[in-house]
Amino acid sequence: MKPNTKSSIRSLFAAVFLLGSAAFFGYLFWNELNRTTDKTEGNAVGEIVEIRGQTQRRSIEQPYWNSLKGNETLFNQDSIRTFKDSGASIVLRLQDESGNEQINTITLGADTYIILNMDGQSRNINFVSGNISAEGSQGITVTAEDAVISLDEGTVNLQRVEGEETSISVSEGSARVNRGGEQVKVDSASMLRISEKRNKMQNESVPVILQYPKPNALLLTYNAERQVRFSWKLLKQWENPVLEISADANFSGAEIPVRVLPAAGGQAAVNLENRVWFWRVRNKGTAESSSINVFSVEQERLTRLVAPADQQVIPFRNNSTSLALQWEAPFFTSFCRVQLSKNQSFNPVVMEKNVTGNSLLVNNLEEGTWWWRVQPVYKQAKPDQIPPPAQKQFTLRRISGIQKPVLLSPP
Repeated sequence: MKPNTKSSIRSLFAAVFLLGSAAFFGYLFWNELNRTTDKTEGNAVGEIVEIRGQTQRRSIEQPYWNSLKGNETLFNQDSIRTFKDSGASIVLRLQDESGNEQINTITLGADTYIILNMDGQSRNINFVSGNISAEGSQGITVTAEDAVISLDEGTVNLQRVEGEETSISVSEGSARVNRGGEQVKVDSASMLRISEKRNKMQNESVPVILQYPKPNALLLTYNAERQVRFSWKLLKQWENPVLEISADANFSGAEIPVRVLPAAGGQAAVNLENRVWFWRVRNKGTAESSSINVFSVEQERLTRLVAPADQQVIPFRNNSTSLALQWEAPFFTSFCRVQLSKNQSFNPVVMEKNVTGNSLLVNNLEEGTWWWRVQPVYKQAKPDQIPPPAQKQFTLRRISGIQKPVLLSPP
């Protein structure tokens, strides 16, 4: 073999080795940045109550992202981010010096990133980017770069492109914005734009107040579609106001045609299928338009009772027994109310318990036939209609002697 051929082979092996090493260590670095971990200790400041799509949390002690599933505790200095076509709602709680609990609800839209700064009586949200809505009691602030937004018993909507612009609007009440010593009040008839590139604030009057659905709202249904009620208030005398509802933020109608309805009356009701929707009110034939609000219609999952199977006979010994009830809960329920009774009408209810999981161990059950049912309970977003609770029956039969085992789950 010629020397130059050997040299080429060695160079090829070296290149392959270097590329393989780069890929391997690159993967390790990526995996380290995105590795998940659980957070169970710290200064609890609230909980996450709704999740649509993918939402993650990262704590200050452990810089790894952890996927959230809902009904989880949030801690001071937690970072929260959502992804495309995703969203989340969090509830922040604080007991003031008088012992009164102050509650704020923060709704995150898609591609949003916030950090919770809740030290003592100071409550602040560091708004990095995306789209959030905040409502509740006074005393909470939102920081966007060098601007501090104070909530005044209202509903404040913020959109931010990091390093470019932050826009602030108010659906109800008002907010105060302080930036570099300059303070501006924003109410429902105005929108404040902060240009981070030009270092400028501009307060603009708005022609329309969009009232409902609120920004980033989650509307639930057990059906394939839901009737959505829209409401708005025109502040200008437009010649031809129309309501537009679109499946894309550009109102192009590329995927689904844009729905256009007369808007002079200030209200409308439209049946919409399950997906993310955008809506606005504009003066047809002109460039005048309201801001754009986004909301989603989501189909809820029916409760399914898993075990014990319907009319299953379960043998036991002694005077009483324990039994594990299992079910599949709906996606967005706050918790499930589990009830047991000795009759199908559940009058009276012998046992009732609220459960956040999908199972419950019931102790001290006596011999006989039992009925059980599971009713989802919603604290935040609520479906337009909730179907009757699923229910089943089982029979406990006391035995003596040796019996062969009975498989309870799966049925």
